[in-house]
Amino acid sequence: MVTTGNRDRVVAAARELLHKQGYRGSSMEQIAATAGVSKSNVYYHFPTKEDVGIAVLESHRGDFEAVVLSTLLCRDVPATDRLHSMLSLLAGQRTVAQLGCPFGNLAAEMSEHSERLRCYLSGMFESMTERLATVVAEAQASGAVRSDITPRTAAALMVQTAQGVQLISKCNRSCQSAALTLQALMRLLRAPEGAMERTPVVQPVQ
Repeated sequence: MVTTGNRDRVVAAARELLHKQGYRGSSMEQIAATAGVSKSNVYYHFPTKEDVGIAVLESHRGDFEAVVLSTLLCRDVPATDRLHSMLSLLAGQRTVAQLGCPFGNLAAEMSEHSERLRCYLSGMFESMTERLATVVAEAQASGAVRSDITPRTAAALMVQTAQGVQLISKCNRSCQSAALTLQALMRLLRAPEGAMERTPVVQPVQ
C-alpha cells in the first residue's frame, strides 16, 4: 500500500488552492486544512509561504516536463509535428479555460510582490523557450519553417502567444478560439511556397 507523506499532501493541497484562488487568496491555514495536517506541520516542511509557492511550481513543472518528454523530445516524429503537438496540448487544456495557466497566473499575480517567485517563473519560461527553439531549428533545417527568423525569436513568439491565448481562454471560459490562434501562428511561421502543406489542423475544443 502506497501512502502519501504530509509534505506531498501539503503540496497537493496548495497546488489546488493556488490554482483556484491565487497565491494571495490562499492562506497557510487553508492549505493546512485542505491537506488535513496541522499548521505547524506545514511550517515544518515549508518555513515560508514562498517555499510553498516554489514547491507548487516545481510540481507543475514536473508535469510540464513529462509533456515535453512525450512531445518535443520524441525524435521519431518530424519537428513540425512535435511543435503542433505541443501547441495543441496548450490549446486544448480544459482546466486552463476554467482556471488559467498556473505559471501565467502566478507570473501575473506575484511578479511585483515576490522576487523569488518571479525569478523562478522567468527561468521556467526561459527554459521552455530554449526547448522550443531547439525544435524550431530542426524544422528550419528541414525547410519546413521559415529561415528569416531566429529559432529563439520564433520560440519566444510561441511561448508568449500561448500565454496570451491561455489568458483569453480563461477570460472567455472557453478554448474555442485558442486552437485557431495557435494554428494561425504556425502558418505564419511556415516556410514559403507551401513547404508546410502537410501541417495537421489543430481542432478547436468543443
